[in-house]
Amino acid sequence: MNKYIKPFLVFEWITVLGASTAAYILWGFPLYICIGIVLLGVILTLEMVRVWQNPDQYIVKQGNYEPFIKYMEDEGENYIGEFEDGFLFENEKGNVTSHIGIKSFTKYYDFIDAHQTRSLLFCFLFLYKNCGI
Repeated sequence: MNKYIKPFLVFEWITVLGASTAAYILWGFPLYICIGIVLLGVILTLEMVRVWQNPDQYIVKQGNYEPFIKYMEDEGENYIGEFEDGFLFENEKGNVTSHIGIKSFTKYYDFIDAHQTRSLLFCFLFLYKNCGI
């Protein structure tokens, strides 16, 4: 994935600058809208670089979580199931240890934050909801 990030960012900036220039010169858009287009490009670039530099965060196609679940199982965590806005994993001893959050990133992709704090609250909620404890 790393070899695709830099060309993507270059292409993105060519597109953003080209679109904002065309909107201003050819179509007569107000300058503040064209500056807004460039600022949205800056925000997208910063978010992509932040995700790219953090190895515990992943962008996956919506609903295609199997590669991430397989990766976590290879790391020694056992998949329990989905819970509200994420996944629950347990360790070898059977203790629920992780709640991995999922957020919608774009229309077709989801953002998985595997660096979330392991919370006992989610473990208790999962046990209460599914086991009647």
